[in-house]
Amino acid sequence: MILQNQRFHWLSNIECHECTRVDIVEDQITGKQYILKSIRKDAAIYVHQFHKEVDTLSMLHHPYMPEIVDVFEEPSTYCLVETYIKGMSLKKWISKHPIWFQIMKYRIFYECMNRIEYLHSLHILYIDFKLDNLLIDKGHVYLIDFNSCIAYGNRQVMLASRSNLAYEYQNYEEKDYTSDIYGIGNVCKSWFPTGFLRLFFKKCIQKNPSKRFISIQKMKRAFLGLCLCRILSVLILVFLSVYIFFQNQVESDALHVYLNRKDVSTFMNAYTYTLNKQEGDPIEKIQSNLYLWIENDWFTIPIINSSYSSFLLRQAIQSQNEVYCTYFIERMDTNSLDANLHLILFTEADTISYAHIQDYLEEIETHKLSYNDEIDSMNTLLTILLNRQIVLEKNDRDRFFQLHASYRKPCEKMEDTIYKFLEYYLFLQNQGIEIPSIPPYYEESFQDNEKIQLLIQYTRRSI
Repeated sequence: MILQNQRFHWLSNIECHECTRVDIVEDQITGKQYILKSIRKDAAIYVHQFHKEVDTLSMLHHPYMPEIVDVFEEPSTYCLVETYIKGMSLKKWISKHPIWFQIMKYRIFYECMNRIEYLHSLHILYIDFKLDNLLIDKGHVYLIDFNSCIAYGNRQVMLASRSNLAYEYQNYEEKDYTSDIYGIGNVCKSWFPTGFLRLFFKKCIQKNPSKRFISIQKMKRAFLGLCLCRILSVLILVFLSVYIFFQNQVESDALHVYLNRKDVSTFMNAYTYTLNKQEGDPIEKIQSNLYLWIENDWFTIPIINSSYSSFLLRQAIQSQNEVYCTYFIERMDTNSLDANLHLILFTEADTISYAHIQDYLEEIETHKLSYNDEIDSMNTLLTILLNRQIVLEKNDRDRFFQLHASYRKPCEKMEDTIYKFLEYYLFLQNQGIEIPSIPPYYEESFQDNEKIQLLIQYTRRSI
């Protein structure tokens, strides 16, 4: 296959049909491999679903789903490039590892529900749930192929496997979340042929949608409730075996220490321990580690609101996944959240525009923060202004000096802030810029501070 698009080089074919084909290509810029899906332009139905898949992928930001890389046209086809997941199809994996599947099937089924739940949070119905559309890699389930997806409430379904479709797909009624619940139940019911779970799957595949679980969340709760006794007994046996075998090494394992104590002093060692065990580039490691901790509920509210709050937000930002950022923001104390966010943004940004400086100054000016946090934020701003030798514009300088004139109470970082203010004051003087006098409080309240007094003398000599 020869592509006119010079960025991607064809490597091999995965599958080929009359109107569609799937290939592996290599990015000539980065050297990374991707999946290329091609649709013939004269296949109207496939083209319609191609656009639907592009729209769906554009909304996805999930570590276990592909993300869109590029969309382009060839003379006779529309082309979609997405991230390449190198896992094995779940159908093939089950046939090759039947014993492992019996051990892992509870986790696999739960992860399947998690994937569909994420799509439902975006008001997307997956529709075509089948084993061929599930990949497994390193013990986790990946969901692929979104060409049958429809928006919540839509009526018409195309290009889906009819064998797994709910009864309502045979008519023109509005489709809701229960339709996907039928699909999951119908595919996975054979995994649990005995016990109370038969009743669970019987409810999933009711002909009447109103008799099924109304959401994936309720479905998950019911599944966990029915499995609780079995899971607890297995976990107890596993933990006892692990404890007996590693009882002399528990203290050396940072993660075990943290999980036993769940205190701030053991957090960083445990987090670093699991981070170092992840694979991939730095961003992939952070993504996998955050997913591991969030999925296992290892982050506690005291940890999130401890001295590591800025570190955790920084990790979330570096992961480039807004879901993780939202997770921490929703659990942090309101009083210190704004200050932490600004500090991280200023620390991580490679370049800061003057507009960022204005926004930051305006944020301080609103006085939404506590007095201590406001002084801390001003200290950060002064550091940026000094390091980058930024001259504030006339209106912004007036606001800047008015803020400093209003600071008349001592606090932890007041001395350091005043010292930086005086350094910046000297910098503006050297630029020949007309500026107000030093706030009286700064001169009168720190007479015993030799550094501050020395800088004040320098400012007077420069006049």
